[in-house]
Amino acid sequence: MLRRLLNSHMPKFITIENTSKSIEGALRIKYCDTFLTQLRGLTFHSSLARDDGLLLVGKRDSRLDSSIHMFFVPFDLSVIWINSAMRVVDKVLARSWRPAYFSKQAAKYVLEIHPERWTDFEIGDGVEFKDA
Repeated sequence: MLRRLLNSHMPKFITIENTSKSIEGALRIKYCDTFLTQLRGLTFHSSLARDDGLLLVGKRDSRLDSSIHMFFVPFDLSVIWINSAMRVVDKVLARSWRPAYFSKQAAKYVLEIHPERWTDFEIGDGVEFKDA
């Protein structure tokens, strides 16, 4: 019982691949599919390693539900919006401490990665989640 309870609060990590082109270096991504993990996001983190990031998982494709803020995030991020068809629909270089960012198209997933990974994904690219 205790092990099951602890495992339910342990972060789950996945890898994400671009199926349209090869990217250099694997991405180790924290899978955030609960309200609390999404609320916490990267706020109050001091830095982000080049190969780390997080994936905010929504319930459906939406512009509003996939919006993000950068309050209390002291570094910039490459933000990639992915729809339920597993296609990149938008991306932005999100600046620290900005109030809000919205995708131009409805998305179910929001991938937040290091700014140096900006060129790893382009609008229209296919995406695959491993170990999700």
